[in-house]
Amino acid sequence: MDENEYLLNRSKLEGVDNKNLKSGLKENLLFSENKKILNIYPFYLQAWNFGKDGRDTNRIRIFVRDKIGEKPNILDSVKLEANADQLELYLFNNGYFNAKVDYAVKTRHKKAFVTYKVNLNKPYRIAEVEYRIYDRDIHKLLMKAEKLSIPIGWEKSATALQPTLEITDISSSTSSISLSMSTRIKTIIR
Repeated sequence: MDENEYLLNRSKLEGVDNKNLKSGLKENLLFSENKKILNIYPFYLQAWNFGKDGRDTNRIRIFVRDKIGEKPNILDSVKLEANADQLELYLFNNGYFNAKVDYAVKTRHKKAFVTYKVNLNKPYRIAEVEYRIYDRDIHKLLMKAEKLSIPIGWEKSATALQPTLEITDISSSTSSISLSMSTRIKTIIR
């Protein structure tokens, strides 16, 4: 490593108590520390260093470096900013539209420790759902479908709100049916 480079040793999240949300945030980190065995020993980084000690002609060392080893994750402010943006996007897709993510970096002995500070604010919840379906027969069929019923107070990811429609009980003399439907979801902060 160069003089001004630091190895990313640990990434930590603060401000999130929900275990599911925290694990989802950790999975969405684009840039994190090297993998460790038992969360202690950086075996894969050591394997990469073993294969990189200057004797690159040895096939075993090349194999260990390329197949088992993992390049060191050097601290990069651009990647940290991309991580913060990715975490905000994940929170947005999970109902936290006003969430903010900042990060702080501490360095010691050529190692960097990153703490992502998450400010969730209040999540949005569904207060009212309104369907506008202009064909009476199709409206009756769709209102029977359980897939369209979104409970009030629902707090889930935005991708789960995409309606999935399967219409199998329509008798028509035409070969194609045009369906015009719009769904409006009003949200409030609780």
